[in-house]
Amino acid sequence: EVNAFWIATSVALPFIQAFGLLSDANFLIFILVAFIVATQLQFYFLGTAPFLGELGVESKNMPAVMSIAQAAQVLATVFVAFNEKEVLGALGFRWTLAIGVAMWGVLYAVYAAGKPKGLVLAAQSLHGMAYAFFIGIGFIYVNQAATADFSASAQALLTVSLFGFGFFGGTQLTGAVMDGLKAEGKFRWRPIFLVPCVVTLASAAVFAALFRG
Repeated sequence: EVNAFWIATSVALPFIQAFGLLSDANFLIFILVAFIVATQLQFYFLGTAPFLGELGVESKNMPAVMSIAQAAQVLATVFVAFNEKEVLGALGFRWTLAIGVAMWGVLYAVYAAGKPKGLVLAAQSLHGMAYAFFIGIGFIYVNQAATADFSASAQALLTVSLFGFGFFGGTQLTGAVMDGLKAEGKFRWRPIFLVPCVVTLASAAVFAALFRG
């Protein structure tokens, strides 16, 4: 029984320490913004394909068009991985993360404009770059904010905030907005995409104003 107690304590302690990071203003701001941003990403994941379809992208070409974001993410991730010190040395976590969030805002602004078609297609790359700059660098920030004995738990906290609660809440929000902004059976894409555009740009501004680092 004593051994079981110590085993349970040793497992629980890192998670308690990870939650303790929320007492730091910078970490709390980061986690809150990460959650909010994650809710807005569902507008991209759920809305892009039908939106591009209405712009005239044929279903057979959709995977190739959507792969633009994936290719940009890979390139941006490799760039960040090999130039992490230079990027963070020049911008710091504050501006690197804020720029990452702002890229999603610009993407949604282009979506809301809906033209020219070439710009909308090229804007897919913003999603990939934003992913590398905010989520990729975000995990690096968390790793530095936590000590080695509970860094894995801190990373898990960010993962749950993004891909757990964030994506779940975002799915509900996106569905409600898309259904609410439907007229005569068709989605009104401009007001739909203005929602995440405003939220992500406001989140980037708040993060840049309040985060110190």
